Amino acid sequence: MDDSSIASGKLSSGIIDGLVDFIIRPPRAEYLPHHLGPASFAVRGRMVQRTDFELLNPRGLTLQASIYEPDSTPELALRDPARDELPYVVYLHGNGSCRLEAETAVKMLLPYGVGVMSFDFSGSGLSEGEYISLGVLEREDVRTAIDFLRSHKKIARVAIWGHSMGAATAIMYAGMQKGNIDVCALVADAAYASFDKLADTMIDTLEIPAAVPKKLLLGVGLRMVKKSVKERAGFSLDDVNPLAAAKRCTNIPVLFIHGKKDDVVHYSHSELLFKSYGCDEKRLLLLEDATHDSLRPSDVRDDCFMFLMNSLTSGWAQYHSYMKARGNDLLVDGRYESAITLFTALILRADHMYEVEKEKEHKKHAAAHRNRQSAPVSSLFAGFHLGHPAQDPSAGGDELGGPSPRGSQEREKAARRLSKRQSHDRAHTGPASGTAGTSTSGMEPEPTGRISSLMRRVFGGHRKTAKEEKIHHQSVHEMAREKSAERGVRARHTMPAVRATPASVGTGAAPTAGNRGSANASSSLAAAAAEVAGAPSASTESSEMRMLLNALVPLLTNRSLAYTKTSRAELGLADALRALQINVQWVRGYQRQAQAEIQLERFQDARKTIEIGLQVEPTFQPLLELHAQLDNLHTISGAANMRAAPTHTD
Repeated sequence: MDDSSIASGKLSSGIIDGLVDFIIRPPRAEYLPHHLGPASFAVRGRMVQRTDFELLNPRGLTLQASIYEPDSTPELALRDPARDELPYVVYLHGNGSCRLEAETAVKMLLPYGVGVMSFDFSGSGLSEGEYISLGVLEREDVRTAIDFLRSHKKIARVAIWGHSMGAATAIMYAGMQKGNIDVCALVADAAYASFDKLADTMIDTLEIPAAVPKKLLLGVGLRMVKKSVKERAGFSLDDVNPLAAAKRCTNIPVLFIHGKKDDVVHYSHSELLFKSYGCDEKRLLLLEDATHDSLRPSDVRDDCFMFLMNSLTSGWAQYHSYMKARGNDLLVDGRYESAITLFTALILRADHMYEVEKEKEHKKHAAAHRNRQSAPVSSLFAGFHLGHPAQDPSAGGDELGGPSPRGSQEREKAARRLSKRQSHDRAHTGPASGTAGTSTSGMEPEPTGRISSLMRRVFGGHRKTAKEEKIHHQSVHEMAREKSAERGVRARHTMPAVRATPASVGTGAAPTAGNRGSANASSSLAAAAAEVAGAPSASTESSEMRMLLNALVPLLTNRSLAYTKTSRAELGLADALRALQINVQWVRGYQRQAQAEIQLERFQDARKTIEIGLQVEPTFQPLLELHAQLDNLHTISGAANMRAAPTHTD
């Protein structure tokens, strides 16, 4: 008798059938439609609407599905579903579960303008189907759901968040997409790498007779199971291979999550998937105390939120509004560490975008400068009157003031005549003869000022040596310093000043007007130098740069509050001062500065800060309250009570 026959004798049909049922027919989640709750409800004070409907998958099976949509978003006070697009997350439940599992995603995403779609996989929950397939056939269910979203909803972008079988299905679905264009991001929580790797853990959870060796089950037994599954459910367990699909996901960012105490799918599965995943934008979170189905800690859910916002939002404005709304809620909830993490992500992104925009502006101005230096003679004199009658538009000129062929010829002739006159003048009188504005040898007076300077550059006038150029630039720099200092003196007489402290840290960003319409008290040295050199005195910042600086101010003061609340007043003070550097009229900045100074027991500094802030806005209640409390402050316990003051966000 061969080994196969011996194995068949030990592996009874009951054992094999039990293994097959465990794989393709686990206990089914049972619930009734009313367990979904009311169709309209509030999350964090924002109304949400749920719509239940049915989908038909390619195998003709009916799927039960739900879509959750917010009535408003951080950008829209009242959303028009027929016109306003939403980003969506499609939530995929695990093995033996159902769409009720999406509750965590709904509560986390809906208040901030992200729609959520969930459904029961075929063979799960209230959907039709006799068997599950560990993700092989479920991929088509996902395609059906996303196709419905794209054809029936105003959809911006779609991400997938899956748990266990849902996570494995998400990876396999993403891997089968040509160009990975359907989804913008994946969250894969407790995914398995392949059926073969899963089988080892799965067998340990089953009640197998002691007479049946595990090695036998993983060898001959596994082949018998695969054959039976193919016959009964119509798919191959060899196709349950998220690991192979992960290699094909080359441009979809992913966040892997796995608990180290997971006894259903070992966390090494996620480590393998992470290593093989084709996109460079990937991250793995291993949770020390989490099991397979345990609720993920709040900070992990925050990581999920920030990861999804990076991919779901389109542009800075939407990203900023969604993230800031979440950060404000974290402050209200007293979750200051999470708020610091979120606001730091926002600030870093704003700083990076500012530097990118600054580089663009630098290149643009450098290109404009090169163009001016290389401009032809005729263009240099295009805007100056050289003593000739004005061109009559009716005589061939452009009626809008633009150059005509005849006008250009006349200007070029005038330039040549002037060149000859200056050459004659230099030849007969020398550089010392005559004075500016005085007729020489019967010639017309030499133009002065800017026109004279341009003529000298064009027609071979005096050219500065390298040494003269260096002296010139040094003088411009010194004049810039003087002009900057003069501005500072004028500003101190007209605006409240921010006291300089060692904690004041800037970013190199030029000051700009804040979102309350006031100008910064100081001006950058670069702007002053540009003014002295003859450039326009207006700021060279683009509107995009000013928008980013304006957005930074409340982010910094909110993070300042979180730092102060977590006994890191030095960092809170630095953020408050940086906010005031950008906008000296931002009254909340004085409040945050004073709160940090009080925690550092710099009570006199705090009093002065409050007084300056009240000059900006005399009726600002939080500063008035701080002022009154300082008046009554005699002990350190008083300062402790002040740190417990109500939270106000910007």
